[in-house]
Amino acid sequence: LAEVRTALELIAVQDDPDLASALSLAYHYDELVRRNANIPSTLPAVWAALGQFTRAEALAISIGDPRRQAEALAAVAEALAKAGQYQRAEALARLIAEPAKQVGTLLEVAEALTGAGQYEQTASIAVQAKALARSITDPDEHAGALAAVAGALFGAGQPQHAASLAEQAEAVARSITDPEEQVSA
Repeated sequence: LAEVRTALELIAVQDDPDLASALSLAYHYDELVRRNANIPSTLPAVWAALGQFTRAEALAISIGDPRRQAEALAAVAEALAKAGQYQRAEALARLIAEPAKQVGTLLEVAEALTGAGQYEQTASIAVQAKALARSITDPDEHAGALAAVAGALFGAGQPQHAASLAEQAEAVARSITDPEEQVSA
C-alpha cells in the first residue's frame, strides 16, 4: 500500500501527470484496502509461527485498522524475537502506532535479548521504551509501562536504574484517584 501511495504522489507532482495511470493505481489501492480489511489480526502470527516471517510482516503491515494492525505487528515481532531475529523484531515493533502496545512489544524483544544474554542490547531497548512510556497519557498504562521497563532494566543488570524507574511508576500509580484504576495500576 505504501508503494502505491508513493507512486500516486510521484504522478501528482509531475508537470503533466499521467491521469490514466493515477486512476488505475487509485482503483487498485482501493481494492487492496478492501481486501485487507478482512484479514484476521491473528493470521500474520500464524505465518510467523510457520517461519514465513516476510509474509507475516507484509500481511501485518497491510492491515488497515490501527488497533488490529498493532495486534498483528506485536505478534509477528514477538515471533521474530523468539526466533533470534532481534533487529527485525525491534524494527517491526517500532511500526506500532499505539505507544503502550509499542512499549510492550519492545519489552518482549528486550526479554528475548535478556534470555540470549545480550544485556547491553536489552538495556538499550529498555531505555528507548522508557522514553516512549513517558508519552503515554493514561496514568494506569503509564504506570504499568514504567514498571515493565523497570523490570527489563533489572533483567539487563541495571538494578539502580530499575529501582529509580520503579519509584516513578509507583508515584504515577499513587496519583491515580479512581479506586478501580488504582487497583489495576
